[in-house]
Amino acid sequence: MSEKLIPLPNNHEHWIHKLFSISPSSDGPLVLTEQQYAVYWPLVDGFWMHTNTQRHKHGKSISHYYSCRLGKGRISSKAERFPAENLSGKSRVTSFRSPVECCKMRIKITESIPVPGKFKTYTVEQVIPRDATNCFQHNHTIEESWKRKRSSFLTNIIRDELAKGYTPAQVKDRLKGTGRAGGYERLESVGGAFIDR
Repeated sequence: MSEKLIPLPNNHEHWIHKLFSISPSSDGPLVLTEQQYAVYWPLVDGFWMHTNTQRHKHGKSISHYYSCRLGKGRISSKAERFPAENLSGKSRVTSFRSPVECCKMRIKITESIPVPGKFKTYTVEQVIPRDATNCFQHNHTIEESWKRKRSSFLTNIIRDELAKGYTPAQVKDRLKGTGRAGGYERLESVGGAFIDR
């Protein structure tokens, strides 16, 4: 097996935190080039759940709306707090998500439609509910988001490396680097702390 590590995008930790902690700024919304979006959005797409897409009437942009994956509009009255003790007689027992986990973060990504002389851009901004008195932030850590769902960046790497014939253990070693100082930190920096062999 090659000792070469699987490459990670430049400044990936900076961009992961930036795209996780979207908040209103005096500098305006975060604007990404098409290349930046292609490189950095797959690192964080597991944090967000797509909820809606709107094509604007003037035809110059498309807005994509996302909510935090750890958010949930309401707690199901049929959810079982202790799934192992199925006393309700339900054939399928759902997991219970406590109200503390219900993150209210929402974002909008506005994708510009390229026109001659202009490059495509992606504008990322927080969506503030009309009844909100304060801006929302995530009420949990990045690690909690990664534990719930891996990013497409990580899942694509795993799939591609397995297709090359590497074993799951070898893929993990190529991500973190066997015997290398800071190897686990490298793996954790892209959410790899929660991958299994």
